[in-house]
Amino acid sequence: MNRHLSDENTYQKMRENPRLDVNNAFHKELRRICGGDNATYDRFKMRVAPLPYLYGVIKTHKDGNPSRPIISTVNTVTHLLSSYLCKVLEPLVGTISHAHLKNVDQFYEEVNAVIIHPDMVLASFDVENMYTNVPIDMVCDYLTTYLENFALDFEVWLIIAMIRICIVGTCFQFEDQFYKQIYGLQMGAKLSPIIANIALEIFETNSVGDIVQQSVF
Repeated sequence: MNRHLSDENTYQKMRENPRLDVNNAFHKELRRICGGDNATYDRFKMRVAPLPYLYGVIKTHKDGNPSRPIISTVNTVTHLLSSYLCKVLEPLVGTISHAHLKNVDQFYEEVNAVIIHPDMVLASFDVENMYTNVPIDMVCDYLTTYLENFALDFEVWLIIAMIRICIVGTCFQFEDQFYKQIYGLQMGAKLSPIIANIALEIFETNSVGDIVQQSVF
């Protein structure tokens, strides 16, 4: 686990427990973006919340059994807001890229329907450490425009601001040490799977074709 935490491009070690600062900063920013909407502020506030914590899950299928870092955010300060945003963003998954697959059964159906020609080339992409490599700014910039196509409870700019305060700069504890994640998503956070899927769909839509052309032809 210490190998993961030594990545200075992803994590920053903190000198002391930031729990109170994290709680105060979240509520200050939530109050700011809600303006005078006290009902929305009260809906998502989470007083006296614990700090997220890091634990490892062993990858038994990999050589050497490395650990997968999981950051638990259950009942933390962003819990209520993240739960709401999951309901808002989950319907978007699968609407951005035509290559999105819901499950293995759909993959089998798609593959069985393919007529293979001699000039076809099979291209495979493998994402390494996907969650911590997701460019959050890119996803938020894309959603700023894309969300205009959907009926929402709040204005798009407010949804984007809510996303940012849930996933940017997460502080957490591992054993007796404290860290801040300075890039990417946290595996284990409620919003992370949805944001990661959206990021992949953006990549599939905007970049895959060009990469295949440049690499194969």
